[in-house]
Amino acid sequence: GGVSCPGWVLPSFSVIAGAQAACIRPSPVSNTTMTGTCTTTNPAGAGYRTGSDTGNVYNVVSSASVTGTTDGILFGRGTVFNNGAIVSSGFFGVIGINDAIVNNTGTITANGAQGTGVGALSFHVSNSGTITADGADGSGVRGGQSLSDLNNTGKIRASGRNGIRGPAGGGSAIRWALEGARGAP
Repeated sequence: GGVSCPGWVLPSFSVIAGAQAACIRPSPVSNTTMTGTCTTTNPAGAGYRTGSDTGNVYNVVSSASVTGTTDGILFGRGTVFNNGAIVSSGFFGVIGINDAIVNNTGTITANGAQGTGVGALSFHVSNSGTITADGADGSGVRGGQSLSDLNNTGKIRASGRNGIRGPAGGGSAIRWALEGARGAP
């Protein structure tokens, strides 16, 4: 994998054209704003970052894409502003292990068998773009036991039965509100 241009602009950090190491600061990186400006593919196992990163803001501009074989963008806690494309051929398009704030006007896609477009223990998603999970048991958006919220004026699609999914055994306010609205089984 690699970077087709100096794709992540980091404040106070020298970017050298064409050099992946100059574009992708090694993890952990915390409390930093990063802007993706081109195509980034699998530089850190995920499309971008690791679970030890916390407090970062990831801006993906409209002409940019982030692609990972396991996850698109991975972090412990963070905020994503996506106007481009975030793609995972494995598990998560965007995964915040503890907390994820996602503002999506672009596309977020998870193509794995149990892929999830956006997932976190607690998520706060504002979507006017498209979030898709194409796997047989995929989830467009998936939360854990903590309170999550979703403001959706775009499209959330899943090939499986779980367009929006809470944790196994219940506990997600979003899951129960949707099941009540459509008639819980």
